[in-house]
Amino acid sequence: MPELDDDFLTPDVERWIHRLTHRQVDLSPHVYRLRANVAIAIRDARTEVLRRTIRGHNLVVNVGLAAIAAGFTGTAPTITHIGYGSGSTAAAAGDTALQTQIVQYPITQVASSGAVATAQHYLSSGLLNGSTIREIGLFASGALIARFVFSDADFQPKTSAVVGLVTWTMTGSAS
Repeated sequence: MPELDDDFLTPDVERWIHRLTHRQVDLSPHVYRLRANVAIAIRDARTEVLRRTIRGHNLVVNVGLAAIAAGFTGTAPTITHIGYGSGSTAAAAGDTALQTQIVQYPITQVASSGAVATAQHYLSSGLLNGSTIREIGLFASGALIARFVFSDADFQPKTSAVVGLVTWTMTGSAS
């Protein structure tokens, strides 16, 4: 992600980021809403039977909001990696990294259709065994874009008995 100098945070960009932080952007004559969600489908590694799905809203951090705003100038970074960590502190707008990152892996699949963009990573039975996973992050050019903190017994610690499919979805809508 390009370095942002002090000139980048003009009053207009700061207002835009403030509106995104509140999940509502005025693109007159319409209001544009951004929803960011995560779903983690946890399956039995041997049978592929779904054990449960963890769903929740994630937090697009300030750096991520600035990256989205930079997209209007043609400099938006590409989402490339998902990070896994063991941190349990709630996500905060000022986060610039996972609290306790263990590793980053390339995104398995990225797609967009209309106002919906998704990024996925398949956590196979051979990855992160013995690690406690409580947080995940979405990264572009090494910068944390969004963070999600959760708790699940199958991931504390993760074992080869489970696999997971992490799906990150960002949806925009005009109203």
